[in-house]
Amino acid sequence: MTPAAALERLDIGNHRFVDGKRVHTYRERERRAALVEGQSPFAVVVGCSDSRVPPELVYDQGLGDVYTVRVAGNTVSDPLVMGSIELALVAVEPLAIVVLGHEGCTAVATAIAAADGRHLDGDVPAVVEPILPVVESVTDVPDDERWRAVVDANVRQSVAQLQANEMVSEAIRRETLTVVGRVYQLQSGRVVPVS
Repeated sequence: MTPAAALERLDIGNHRFVDGKRVHTYRERERRAALVEGQSPFAVVVGCSDSRVPPELVYDQGLGDVYTVRVAGNTVSDPLVMGSIELALVAVEPLAIVVLGHEGCTAVATAIAAADGRHLDGDVPAVVEPILPVVESVTDVPDDERWRAVVDANVRQSVAQLQANEMVSEAIRRETLTVVGRVYQLQSGRVVPVS
């Protein structure tokens, strides 16, 4: 499989999900048993923690197909997140990394509110901190389109950070890996390229 074929496999799975024709509806005992000795996921999906966007479901993939790293706001600046992705590169050699943002992202909405002066308690500031520069960079956008512009820009930022990572960039240079940004549409269930 090539990096392009890995992305196509995800796209086809999302089409099945949207059409209500999922093939990975059940988690078979045989598949579970086959994975006991190891895994070989073909893609890494860096997604948000939001319960409405589980990558394995929206891409209709089965056990062991996708190495998922989830953090509110789908950011990669935290060393634990980047380290998890690097671990995947070393251990399972995926062909694609997808940064999967989504409509209605609470982390993005909270970052926008924080940029507008809202006080945040606890460790929430640590979640929105990587998104704040993105919020500040999105200007000249009508208020009703601001959230979507920030979601897209946030995905693009994570993609750029991944592409700048030494391990990731080396795999891209060898043409064994691709890194892309996508956005999940809550209403339709479609995963679309970041605009």
